[in-house]
Amino acid sequence: MKYFINVFRWLLPNFKSHPELSIDKRFPLRDSLQSVHLREHIERCWTNELLASIDTNRKPRFLYAAWRCYGPAYVIVSTCLLIIEFLCALQALLYYYYAFEPRPLFSFALWSVSLLYVVTKHLWKASVCHMGIQLRVSLQTLLLKKVLLIDTENVNFKDLNSQVMEVVRRLSNMDNLFLFTPYIFVAFLYTISVGVLLAEYYRYSTSSILLTMAVLFILIPYQVLLAYRTDTAGKKYIRQNMTLCKILNEYRRSWDEVKAYCLKRTFIESVRKHRLSTRSTELTLYLYETVLFVISLHYTKVVALVFVMAHIWFEEDVPEEKVLLLLAFLEIFMYPLSVNLSRSISLTSEFVKTINSLQDVLMMLDKASPNLEGVRKDTEIVIKMKDVQAGTAPLGKLLCEQLVITRGQTVAFPSKLKPRTKKTLLRLLTGEIDLNDGTASIYGKVSLCSKKAWLFPRASVKKNILSNHFYNSQKYQRVINICDLSHDLQYLPKGENTIIGSKGDHNVDIELAMKISIARVLYRDAEVYIFDSILDLLCAQASNRLLERILKAAIKDNKCIIIFSQRPWLVRQTQRLFNVVYDRIQELDARKEKIESLSDYMETDEEQPEEDVTSGGYFTTGLFTPDFRDVRVDWKVMQNSPMPRSISLADLKAYRKKSVVERKKPSSQKSVTRKLLSAVIHTVGFAMTCSVIIGIIVSSLTMHVISAGWLYICLYQSILPPVIDDPALQVLLGLSIAASILLMVQYYWLVNNFLDTVYDGLISSLFSLKRWQSIERESIIFIMQKLQPKLDTNFTATLIQCLKRWLIYWVSVTMMIVYTPVTVVQGVAMSLCLVYIGKYCSGYVTKLWHLQDERK
Repeated sequence: MKYFINVFRWLLPNFKSHPELSIDKRFPLRDSLQSVHLREHIERCWTNELLASIDTNRKPRFLYAAWRCYGPAYVIVSTCLLIIEFLCALQALLYYYYAFEPRPLFSFALWSVSLLYVVTKHLWKASVCHMGIQLRVSLQTLLLKKVLLIDTENVNFKDLNSQVMEVVRRLSNMDNLFLFTPYIFVAFLYTISVGVLLAEYYRYSTSSILLTMAVLFILIPYQVLLAYRTDTAGKKYIRQNMTLCKILNEYRRSWDEVKAYCLKRTFIESVRKHRLSTRSTELTLYLYETVLFVISLHYTKVVALVFVMAHIWFEEDVPEEKVLLLLAFLEIFMYPLSVNLSRSISLTSEFVKTINSLQDVLMMLDKASPNLEGVRKDTEIVIKMKDVQAGTAPLGKLLCEQLVITRGQTVAFPSKLKPRTKKTLLRLLTGEIDLNDGTASIYGKVSLCSKKAWLFPRASVKKNILSNHFYNSQKYQRVINICDLSHDLQYLPKGENTIIGSKGDHNVDIELAMKISIARVLYRDAEVYIFDSILDLLCAQASNRLLERILKAAIKDNKCIIIFSQRPWLVRQTQRLFNVVYDRIQELDARKEKIESLSDYMETDEEQPEEDVTSGGYFTTGLFTPDFRDVRVDWKVMQNSPMPRSISLADLKAYRKKSVVERKKPSSQKSVTRKLLSAVIHTVGFAMTCSVIIGIIVSSLTMHVISAGWLYICLYQSILPPVIDDPALQVLLGLSIAASILLMVQYYWLVNNFLDTVYDGLISSLFSLKRWQSIERESIIFIMQKLQPKLDTNFTATLIQCLKRWLIYWVSVTMMIVYTPVTVVQGVAMSLCLVYIGKYCSGYVTKLWHLQDERK
């Protein structure tokens, strides 16, 4: 209750726009989160886990921290549940023995055990629900504390918001974790005890072994699988509804654009596609829920039927005592094994996913990547990478063989990078991404200035610069002088105390907002300062003066500066130059004498600063154009060619056209690569097709042999003619054939999902091996669109769709040709088997009934 009161008191002043919160009132929530009632030792356990992972050079696991915090309580809860389930089993046994032989002792024992079971069960549920809520609140508390203490410049807000929302959504289902997860151990002990008792009581007879095997390996796993598929289908249905709402939202917000770009194509087709997909998911969900409900409802009847059929099959007697004991056992473990076990497995898997998501968020906030070392002040190296592989191909992949940046160095990335590649590079430099391979070390804190300037919604200029850090007058004044803010602050109504932001009293221009964002970054105590193209958005004179002062201060304080810029007069002031060429970080040789021959032929449309910093040809504008790769390749060719160093612009253009034509010529290596990839795709597709078909046929071969044998026995003993004459049995035969056809459709659906998943991974892995040229992509897309005109224009999606359709077509044809007759024969044979067994069982039961009447 104290937690919610403090949250309310902290949030209430934020809705008032006129007063500014003082420092002593701004963070009472952070202090209230230290409450002992919220299990704040989960934070200490996570901190200890981080320190232990650094000492042992392993990846930190939040699951270990959660186990140290809640492991003893979980063990106690599981032990109490075992005692409660023992009382439940004792209650069921006393009930059925009292029904078999009513005695006063059994009656009193049954009453006492039932009372004790009800009391302990309710107390246990209350305490367990309290523990589940306590676990959820403690995890949410830890996440909230980390978010409140976050360094806002060093985190990508888009990724952080999506991951935090995903974790919060998953944590909302953790209330019932302790209520169902102990049933995994209870179910295991139940199966062992019931199997041993049945085998011991029936003296290891064939029927008892058959019954145990049927219960353990058929009904329970099938029900758990159905429960998992039901949960998956429900989540998919929710996601599809959310996607449909997003489409409707986009349609509502951009009506003019929808009309301009064809209403039918952008709206109606999207809605129809998602509605069809939602409808199929809904039908699948209904099917799973129906089958699951039927199994849960008739669980005892199915097991009893298997038991009786096993005794009839092996010609054993079925005494009443055995039947009563069997029903007692079924009543004991029916609910724990058929209902609670499936829910416990589902909740356990959901808890593991939640813990992994929470671990990723906490590692992002704590900068505790497993491949990054701790903060070290006793070395001159601030960033060190070796054989690094980070990211994935569609999200921006980066490779780096060797990179060492020391203190006091200034580094620049001059070329225009792709957004995804740039995002991966920034996350790699700030230590916010897990490495696929190699080692990366960041010694010290990293302060990142994003490209987009931002301000707090309602805060003064001073509070925007301080950003919840302690105020140091000398340091603050020095940052003001570096960013040249003293002149701008004179024009504000209250100077540095002017309230600015989206809800502030004064609006500022974009240039002043950028200077404030840069000052906020410089005010932090960090070893590495990264500026993401924000200097390019300022005017030429302002950016040049600002970078000069930043570099002078960095060299004086022995700090490292990394800038991303396409302005040559900015990059000229740095010491080292890097570029990303074909997803690989490379250091450029930026010596003056190597590029001065091209300085007269490269022009720029950007505004030059007042002083001519480009004189002397230290850097050229062509290096900073989008066509940087072609210029660099031509420059390499020119250095190795016998052409004179002083050439005209026309000669240079002609030489570039010649080199482009030479590059466009098809080489034998490219054709060999294309043939090799085509052979790999077709070979893997053919192998997968054969393996799927063989697996389906082999998996059901035993059932087909048994069915054919029963069909032969029925025909040989002339049982078929009297059976077929009965109309009810004819209906049963038709239903069995229909069920066999539905089974074939289910196989086809499973194959479809399997191929979809496998081919996504196959194609993504193939495309990560080789970068395909644009001419190859266009030619393959042209051929595929001729074959399938309605395919997607994206190259990877088009190839995946074509391959999947090609494989599913052949699998479908093969299944229809091979599997359909075999399945129909199986349905006929199994229906005759059921009819024969039912007829025999009914006669046997009638005979037993008459014998009992004669005895009476």
